[in-house]
Amino acid sequence: MGLQGNLKEMSVADLIQHNCNDNKIARLDIHHAGQEASLFFAAGNVVHASLGKQEGEEVVYQILAWEEGDFSLTQGIQAPRQSIERSWSGLLMEGAKRLDETDTNLQNSTIDSINLEEVKPMAQKMDEILQEMSSEMNGFVAGAVCGMDGMNVAQVANAKLNPEAMTAQLTIFLKLASSANNKSGMGEMEDVLLQTEKYFIMNVFLPGDEQHYLMTAVDRKTGSIGNQRLISKVYADRLSKVIPR
Repeated sequence: MGLQGNLKEMSVADLIQHNCNDNKIARLDIHHAGQEASLFFAAGNVVHASLGKQEGEEVVYQILAWEEGDFSLTQGIQAPRQSIERSWSGLLMEGAKRLDETDTNLQNSTIDSINLEEVKPMAQKMDEILQEMSSEMNGFVAGAVCGMDGMNVAQVANAKLNPEAMTAQLTIFLKLASSANNKSGMGEMEDVLLQTEKYFIMNVFLPGDEQHYLMTAVDRKTGSIGNQRLISKVYADRLSKVIPR
């Protein structure tokens, strides 16, 4: 048996992203409230999912809402068949839409399911990626890619918030949080969420890059944490591939 853990420590969305980035053949088994689901990974994507008699994408969308349960990952197990064609990022984007609709019951939820491989043309510049992200995140107010020196590499804002002023202060806070985390030995810090009277502020470190993070701020009245976290992780992965080194 390989990796084992609890969904309170690592969410289903995080498990999907990590295992797809590992680009290995594996099976992930998840136990929740008497149910058992299995996800199969190959070639950097989820290729098959099963839950009882259900198979395919709908299984993934259902278990993305699971917040409690145990999981175990076994390497080298081939999928019995392929029931999923959509990319892992497309699955998370569609999952973000469905979670947001379920959690908030907003009538004006307008996120479209997006397969990032189908975006034409694919944005290559960081400011273009941030602008694209802003249109997909409910209640979006501001976003920026910031270095741990407090300087923004790219930013976008839809309201009277100053991303540069925000990240200058947030970077100081994140350095302290990172230091405390390292000393406590709790493992790699992936994101930090701040809740204020008006906003949810999510800070997600770019995959494989400890020197840059993605900051997003959404309005608490029209946004949701689940939607914000999933979309932030998808776009953090894209941004990590184009950020100047």
